[in-house]
Amino acid sequence: MARPKVAGRDDPPRHVRAREFRKEEKRAEMARKRKYTKEARKKRRITFDLNVRPCDRSLVNAVHAFRATHEINQMIAANLAIEAKAKANSGDKNDNALGTIVLLQKMHRALIARQMERLLKQDPLFTSLYVFLSDLLDTYYLHLRTNAFYLWWDEAYTFCVDNHILFCIYLGYLL
Repeated sequence: MARPKVAGRDDPPRHVRAREFRKEEKRAEMARKRKYTKEARKKRRITFDLNVRPCDRSLVNAVHAFRATHEINQMIAANLAIEAKAKANSGDKNDNALGTIVLLQKMHRALIARQMERLLKQDPLFTSLYVFLSDLLDTYYLHLRTNAFYLWWDEAYTFCVDNHILFCIYLGYLL
């Protein structure tokens, strides 16, 4: 039995190549149309504030990029607090669970203050940043006795006061 005739089965190679080329050309054209629509261009466009000087723009972009990391940090802290509360509630019922949590928080703040004091003595980079920020703010918010604390995460210095990011410097921009 002979095979049924199908269009394009016995085409010479140059016809096959031409047909494949037209298919690829059409795919590329459709992709180009999808790429250059107004919605696609709006998604790709990076908006920036015209009030920020070009030399400061990289630092502002770093702060915006770090905001997501800070939100993750807050989520982790909330999860740790929930775990501590659950652990305290599941333990001995004679203990005062809420007092235990408050005590742990006070100990944590004291530990952070001690770490900051140690860093100020050992790390000249941190000391210079501390002095720079103190001069920049003209009010000494970053004094060790306030609620200021220092985080080290993802090779970035972040200074937080009352859970608000004041300043973030990636080491690459500083060096």
